[in-house]
Amino acid sequence: MRKLRATILAAGLIFGLVGPTMAAGPDGDHVSFTLSGFCSFDVVVDLTTWQQVRLVQTAPDGTTTTIVTGRATGTVTNVDTGATIPINVSDPAKITENPDGSVDFQVSGPALSFFADPTNGDFLLILNFGLVRVHLGDSVSFRTIGRQVDVCAALA
Repeated sequence: MRKLRATILAAGLIFGLVGPTMAAGPDGDHVSFTLSGFCSFDVVVDLTTWQQVRLVQTAPDGTTTTIVTGRATGTVTNVDTGATIPINVSDPAKITENPDGSVDFQVSGPALSFFADPTNGDFLLILNFGLVRVHLGDSVSFRTIGRQVDVCAALA
């Protein structure tokens, strides 16, 4: 259960993994979903272009590494005001599920990330233009390198 929880949390960091899962659409389909609780208003994420390639490898020790590349473009919209900003979130990512149940996650921007900040518990919705590294396990570490845009502030 712990490994599953860590995997779900890590997946929430990468737009290309969570968005298609929530919408259950195949590559190339229009994908749309609503994020609640990240801003003081609901945000609709609307992908008009989505293509993804995943490479999954399992090592003899049980470590599973998933590399995700692809292309995704669309918009994020403030449901209350209709304010919209375009996004291009063609984020390469690497997710490593370790035999001890911990998960290491690395995504290079541009990426749309939505998750609870492990340092303070606040919910974040950011466009990241750089690198995000997260470790989820007995301890949690979180690091961003580069420029981040607060999507809630940009849509307010």
